[in-house]
Amino acid sequence: MADTEIRSVFVDLGDLRLHCRTAGQGPAVVLLHGWPQTSRAWRRVMTDLAADHLVIAPDLRGFGQSSCPPTGYDKRTLAGDVQRLLDHLGIQPMAVVGHDWGSLVAYSLAHDAPRLVPRLVMIELGVFDDRFWELPLRIVANAIWHMPFHRVPDLPETLVTGRVREYLGWFYATGHNRAGFAQDDIDEYIRCYEHPERLHAGFELYRAIDRDIADQRARTGVTLKMPVLAIGGEFSQGDAIGHSLTGIAENLRSEIVADAAHWIPEEQPEALVRLLRDFFVEPADHPSQG
Repeated sequence: MADTEIRSVFVDLGDLRLHCRTAGQGPAVVLLHGWPQTSRAWRRVMTDLAADHLVIAPDLRGFGQSSCPPTGYDKRTLAGDVQRLLDHLGIQPMAVVGHDWGSLVAYSLAHDAPRLVPRLVMIELGVFDDRFWELPLRIVANAIWHMPFHRVPDLPETLVTGRVREYLGWFYATGHNRAGFAQDDIDEYIRCYEHPERLHAGFELYRAIDRDIADQRARTGVTLKMPVLAIGGEFSQGDAIGHSLTGIAENLRSEIVADAAHWIPEEQPEALVRLLRDFFVEPADHPSQG
């Protein structure tokens, strides 16, 4: 029987110490978390995939138990951290999977180090480009109000400090399947983000959007050659992730997870694993879908 126990590993990269959750043996799959979470977000997915894969889920810089430098939260720098981690470990993944901000980190890694991303999966966050600043006020006010708020220097830290549980709890409660978040998961996330430096790091993800858009502008005309799977929740992004990749990914498949909102790894882990396993064995010349 495969060993699906999740282990905790620390990797020293010199200027950065990254904490990783690992499990299983076999072809490697890398899982990248978003905000306001840590690598713990993948634990249900990891247990299943670890039956026949080596699964690696790092805490990105600033989060969980990894080092927390004051800068470096643009997605290209975070992708560089993951590249250094994999090169240090001598691991060649068969796929890199990202959720939320981890989706853009995975996307950046696919552009900058395609040798490490034979297959790319982007969940619930698509590509950021100059069109981001053209979003209608209705969408900003009703769906992504927190993005401009988090970008304000210092103010979010001032207002959220001392009320981290109340603030982050609002986001966890927005899932369609609220039973997906166990109380011990929430408690662990709250414990991590109550640390002032980690709370700050989370908001820095949003303050780096200008840099992220500039990096994407520099990629104009460059397409992804590897198979790409875009996944959205039925009650959240839907097929918007796939649409954002149209014309960017040459070999694109788009899927919607039913009965899920944003937190797909928690709300529908079994459905997500089925999609991943199907994608892992899919021929590389799968026709592009919009």
